[in-house]
Amino acid sequence: MYWIIQILLRGGIPLVVMVLISLILRRNQNLKKSREVLIVGLIWFFVGGASLIYEIPNWDMIRKIIVHFLVMLITVYPCLLFSGWFKFENLKDALKIFLIFLGIGSAIVIGFGIYYQLT
Repeated sequence: MYWIIQILLRGGIPLVVMVLISLILRRNQNLKKSREVLIVGLIWFFVGGASLIYEIPNWDMIRKIIVHFLVMLITVYPCLLFSGWFKFENLKDALKIFLIFLGIGSAIVIGFGIYYQLT
């Protein structure tokens, strides 16, 4: 029950807010912005919910990072592909988007690693 409540708090509340904003934008005929806000809400939901992986007490950090990466790969990466934020017409484009996804994710992991080493 703890896990479900935490997922709803960390990801669900922001998702509901973003869906409401998206609906308001759609009502005002701003379909492009409406879709973008909805995708941000989905990404926020997935990232917020997946952050619980780092609270699993009997897993080492490498396992947490790998599982988190795989969860992001099957949730956030498709959001990026179909968001309209990147050109996506073929597999080469999908690879470029994946490399951006991988680069930003790696920078975040390295940044947090350095931060936690220094604190």
